[in-house]
Amino acid sequence: SRSPADLARVAERLAGLLDAPGQKELRRTFADWLWVLCARLMNADESPLATPPKLTLENVRMTLEERVARWPDQWIRQGIERGIERGIERGIERGIERGKREQLRHLAEVRFGTQTAERLFASLRRKEDPRRLDAIAEAVVRCETGEELLRQARQADL
Repeated sequence: SRSPADLARVAERLAGLLDAPGQKELRRTFADWLWVLCARLMNADESPLATPPKLTLENVRMTLEERVARWPDQWIRQGIERGIERGIERGIERGIERGKREQLRHLAEVRFGTQTAERLFASLRRKEDPRRLDAIAEAVVRCETGEELLRQARQADL
């Protein structure tokens, strides 16, 4: 099956092919297998598939027809949810980086004055390597002059 709807068609076709009286055990085996497959493909949000007392290919086909129609919408919803999660993660990372840059600017301003702080802040890129920001933070603490801080910040860029 190349699509969820194909799975229901396969079950219907199997029911027709295995309609002979001597195929009862094979029909039951295919019904069990399709039932398990359907349960695996089912979204975790759906209620579990309870095995009916007399599982037949017809039961499986009817269940698939009911459930398969909902799968594409569920997959889309899952994709949207994953996209939102990734977006939130990236937003948090960007916020942390921006906060670190702002904090470095503030610390440099307190320690070395506004001019040095503005020059340092201008040298910091929008998407910054956290290790570089950490190195610059250490330089703010260790450097004796604003020029020394700016020099070390340039060196951390290399």
